[in-house]
Amino acid sequence: MHPTPRAETFPVNTPAASQIFTTVLSQGPLTRLEVARRAGLSPPPSPRRSGP
Repeated sequence: MHPTPRAETFPVNTPAASQIFTTVLSQGPLTRLEVARRAGLSPPPSPRRSGP
């Protein structure tokens, strides 16, 4: 038998990881994009340009 590969670890000791963990725990299931937006780790969407 082959040994089971170790799972990749996430650096949970960083401020960003802590913010993500807190956001998910306090706000429930969210998409990755929503988590980043609500945690303030993603810039807000740029305004759309109107046509010519």
